[in-house]
Amino acid sequence: MAKNLLILILICAVWSCGDDKIDTARAKAEMEAREIKKVSEAEIVSEALRLGRELTGSFTLNYTEESNLIIDTGSDTTFIKTHYVLNEENSLEGKALGIFKAYEYNLKNGITSEDIVQKLEDQNTFLYTAPSFIGDKNIGVWAIEFSRRDLVLNIKK
Repeated sequence: MAKNLLILILICAVWSCGDDKIDTARAKAEMEAREIKKVSEAEIVSEALRLGRELTGSFTLNYTEESNLIIDTGSDTTFIKTHYVLNEENSLEGKALGIFKAYEYNLKNGITSEDIVQKLEDQNTFLYTAPSFIGDKNIGVWAIEFSRRDLVLNIKK
């Protein structure tokens, strides 16, 4: 009986080992991504600016024949991406609302608006905003929320 049990245990042990190989390159990349990084606030803001520009470069705005606005921000759901039309009601609050009002002010006064990054009230969210255009007409504001964690993990050191 003990001999049969020993044989059964050995068969199970051999069977459970399998031929699975470890992808060492992927494991190494994962370990490097999880290393503790010390990054400055300026590096985080720079990364948010870089990522924001990259993402908004692929966004599109168009009007249909019925003058409905078609907004395409792609299928990536990693970040919260929104478009706000200037001079229309929206659900913004706090610092984000102030930024939106600044874009409206610039439009009314013929001032060119630039893209910016601001740290929001919770201190863990960075808001990238950029003017949006159809042709050469500024009609709104792109807004992308980045978490501090995602930005830090995205910085290559």
